[in-house]
Amino acid sequence: ISFDFSKYNSPSVLMPATVILAFYIWTGVYRILKLSSVSLKEKSNYLLMLYVSLTALFVALLGPEKTGAEILFVLAPISIIAANYIEGFEMDRYAKKDLSEFWFKEIMLWLVVVLPFVFLLL
Repeated sequence: ISFDFSKYNSPSVLMPATVILAFYIWTGVYRILKLSSVSLKEKSNYLLMLYVSLTALFVALLGPEKTGAEILFVLAPISIIAANYIEGFEMDRYAKKDLSEFWFKEIMLWLVVVLPFVFLLL
């Protein structure tokens, strides 16, 4: 177990890791808050994805060597959770209260598309 995070000081690793962590926190909190309103049939899937994502996060943080590649452990659960968050509209999806959430999700989706090209140029 190593707690040497000095490899993350370079902007080429720090910026993508920060964006991925922000997506993880935002979608994870949303998923935890929505857990009580999920049907009993889907609740086991929600809990399983939360357990898998937390396990992947702990594997990435407690790994012996920090090179930035441990972010790949976290990408699979985050991509599933974020896709469920982006696609998760309720029946009243065109209500005014959902308009701001729609645009937030749209901006989040465009950031996922555009930021890899921006980080490639860093």
